[in-house]
Amino acid sequence: MKEERNVLVFRTGQLGDTIVSLPAIHAIRAAYPDHDLILLTPRQEDYLVSPLELLNGAQIFSDVLFYVSPSANPIGLARFFALAVKIRHLRPEAFFYLRGLPWKSTGRDKFFFHVICGIRNCYGLDLPEDDFGLKDEKGYLRRFPSEVER
Repeated sequence: MKEERNVLVFRTGQLGDTIVSLPAIHAIRAAYPDHDLILLTPRQEDYLVSPLELLNGAQIFSDVLFYVSPSANPIGLARFFALAVKIRHLRPEAFFYLRGLPWKSTGRDKFFFHVICGIRNCYGLDLPEDDFGLKDEKGYLRRFPSEVER
């Protein structure tokens, strides 16, 4: 029996965010050719183009999980921890955080994926959260690495 080997890719956003992440997604596929790639993305409103809608026919991902943001109500927390159980069950060998610019929730997400979900190899979560928009010593905006570089 073949052992399942999984890699989890977290992508939020809409059409443009997904398009700019395509080089990173292809680089992940090339680095893990024998693994099942699983897309983790939030459900979008009907009028938005989600990463799933754009990538579904590309045959890059084997499966999709829907990210549920934690909320203060009991139902939201239950869904959030149910997602953690699903992810732990998959035992992904690697996790790629393709959320784009650093967000204030990066620390929370790092704790969730690394500690609660138990993923040892997490990529894209170690960027400084407050560097975006700052200038270097010459007065130029700091260059933010592309998703492929991350």
